[in-house]
Amino acid sequence: MSDVTYVTDGPWGTGTGAPHTANSADTNFWILYSLIVALQDATPDTIAYFTVTGSNMWITMTDHYVFGPFTIPTAVWNFRGVWGATNSYAVNDVFTADGAVYLVIWPQTNSGASFYAQANDGQGHNYYALLLAAPPAELPDDGVPGQVLQWTALEIVCRYQFVESTQFPVGLTGSQGSAGAWGTGEQAYELYQNGANIGSINFNESPTDTATFTFPSAITFHAGDVLTIVAPSVPDPHLTHINFTLVGEVVLP
Repeated sequence: MSDVTYVTDGPWGTGTGAPHTANSADTNFWILYSLIVALQDATPDTIAYFTVTGSNMWITMTDHYVFGPFTIPTAVWNFRGVWGATNSYAVNDVFTADGAVYLVIWPQTNSGASFYAQANDGQGHNYYALLLAAPPAELPDDGVPGQVLQWTALEIVCRYQFVESTQFPVGLTGSQGSAGAWGTGEQAYELYQNGANIGSINFNESPTDTATFTFPSAITFHAGDVLTIVAPSVPDPHLTHINFTLVGEVVLP
């Protein structure tokens, strides 16, 4: 801007005292135009990335200027143990009650005579927030000595939908099955036709190296039928890399 010339004296400095010539007027316009174009073409300075180390944060801009460090606020929890009657609790206090864990989110001067999870100040501010719910009972209410829990969810190994009629013989003659490592007990993988049990693939205890098949009668799967193979409810962790091939015969309609 120091290259711009003025005719009169003023806050901009000393003038030339003579009217502008065509050349000096054009020069002034050119200088101002060039500055405007430079502003339009300038790349805005934006945030390039953040750096966080511990509780400190730095902001690096696209022109490599760095702001910081800024201290990141850190919430500090105060573990109070089991909830107590007529106690005062501050924000971020943590306590247990009825097998669950709670965080105080609104200050409370007197917790009262008995615990109530939805306690509030009467103005819509709940005192507590649930962090961890109480776990369910491990045994049913009518459990007996020696009773244990057993996970019985069934895992579907595979599902195959037929596109043409295929008949499997009694005993699944010609079919094969084996494992990479054999288990320590018998394992039966059940076979289902459209949800109905029709047999099983049996992996016996090591050192057996060939699976056997339970298949009481010849079964025909028609187009659209689904063969499902389901793993045992309690899989043997020692039995690994099982494989099998079921042999059937395509039958003409």
